[in-house]
Amino acid sequence: MAIFLVFLFRFLAPLVTTGLFIKGQWASGLTVLTGLLFTYGMRFYGFWLEGLYNKEIQQESEIIDTEARTIE
Repeated sequence: MAIFLVFLFRFLAPLVTTGLFIKGQWASGLTVLTGLLFTYGMRFYGFWLEGLYNKEIQQESEIIDTEARTIE
């Protein structure tokens, strides 16, 4: 059921927003548009945070790999 709802939101929400603006229902159109912007904004924010985390992990692994170890 959730996959179906995601499909509807992803593909029909821009169409619904356009139709609401054409019909002159500005408040409803702005509400749907705000939901779209919030949803995709949080998605890209998550991707950005994941990229920062992966970059930090790579830098730490490079530091560990490049340390000179001597066995005495």
